Amino acid sequence: MGCCHRYEQSEWGWKEREKREEMNDERAWYLLARDADSTPLAFSHFRFDVECGEEVLYWYGALHLKQTPEASFCFCLTCFVFLDSAATRYSWRAKCGGKGSASTLRHLEMFPMMYRTGTMAARMKLKLKTVFVLYFMVSLMGLIYALMQLEHDLPKDRAMSRLQEELYRLQGQIRQLEKMKQPEKQPPKSSLPTIFVITPTYVRLVQKAELTRLSQTFLHVPQLHWIVVEDSLHKTPLVSNFLMKSGLAYTHLHVPTAKERKLQEGDPSWLKPRGVEQRNEGLRWLREDRRTQPGEDSHQGVVYFADDDNTYSLQLFEEMRSTQRVSVWPVGLVGGMKFESPVVEGGKVVRFHTGWRPSRPFPMDMAGFAVSLKLVLANPDACFDGEAPMGFLESSLLKGLVTIDELEPKADNCTKV
Repeated sequence: MGCCHRYEQSEWGWKEREKREEMNDERAWYLLARDADSTPLAFSHFRFDVECGEEVLYWYGALHLKQTPEASFCFCLTCFVFLDSAATRYSWRAKCGGKGSASTLRHLEMFPMMYRTGTMAARMKLKLKTVFVLYFMVSLMGLIYALMQLEHDLPKDRAMSRLQEELYRLQGQIRQLEKMKQPEKQPPKSSLPTIFVITPTYVRLVQKAELTRLSQTFLHVPQLHWIVVEDSLHKTPLVSNFLMKSGLAYTHLHVPTAKERKLQEGDPSWLKPRGVEQRNEGLRWLREDRRTQPGEDSHQGVVYFADDDNTYSLQLFEEMRSTQRVSVWPVGLVGGMKFESPVVEGGKVVRFHTGWRPSRPFPMDMAGFAVSLKLVLANPDACFDGEAPMGFLESSLLKGLVTIDELEPKADNCTKV
């Protein structure tokens, strides 16, 4: 029975166009096994990804193209190499794509696409931390299976020689993996509160350059989840591809700014607040996502609003990670001043050093505070007010969460910029 018949009998059904798009997707990786004449004998389709802060591995299946002992042996070796590459995090084979992809697919559809345990439709989602155990189990079963297949047509000494070489290689890889599992001096990743960074962005000439600068900073911050919200009716390919290649744990959202709140040509940048709907969309996603996560640990974390045209110190993120309610610190080069800052006396914020309307409830810049995730979840109606007067956008959120005397000064009582 061929692959198409298997799919037609499954609940997914056979969708040829979608299958072609899936196998030609730029994220698809393939491991190919060939004989001495470069004839394909077996292959495996898989993808690396990051999902909800976890590194995961999607395995779409492995199959052999010829019903021969050699093909069966190569089929098992393909599985070994696949798990080996996932465990050691190396890329073994160039991606399949470009010229020849369509012809390759047509060729493969002519052969029965099945293996002992199911069809290619059986997709496995593997966390990388479980690959080591699966690697050992599949290796052991594969060696036994290959031995049974080779006993029929190959001399035993040749079969045993091949298996012995493969066994030595597997043993060496296992020793390397055991060394990699040695405990690190740093605290486990899961013990750090997650910093959720919400960044609104919009299409412009320097968008990718500014997102690149920001992402290079975030790559140095452990346990960070980037929530990027586009001011758009749909996700743009530029931002989608950029985030996919960024190496960061991320969530990609989009929501357009209402027409009446958009700046018109010739309007000064301060006339209307920007990024309101996008920041609120990030808060909405956080509340819905954390509600579905079990356990008290899902409420641990910090929320920070980082615009893509700013520059951030790495030390800032370690300062904010201990936020209990709302933490604050100075911000440099803002409001036409060298810096703006809370003024601290006796460990408490008593007023603000700012160049414009210090009488505002919270006369701070968006980059000058972080909020505890628990506090955000405990106040589901707290959000940014798009109708707030100029300079009052930050206050519209904070006044529903905290009072001035509850603010937590960071950066040595707000003495460092």
